[in-house]
Amino acid sequence: MNLQQLENVENELQFETFTNEDALSLGMTLIDYAKENNKALLREKNINEAKDRSL
Repeated sequence: MNLQQLENVENELQFETFTNEDALSLGMTLIDYAKENNKALLREKNINEAKDRSL
């Protein structure tokens, strides 16, 4: 995948809105998937250029 293709994918995957409820629902779906498939999760949250990483 070249840079232009990556930018196109990034633009396509942007949320028009993203509420706290959306975040909770997405997070719970990821947790359920990880548990069912014995996978680990890594979360990175960027707000105003601050980064919070946790396992």
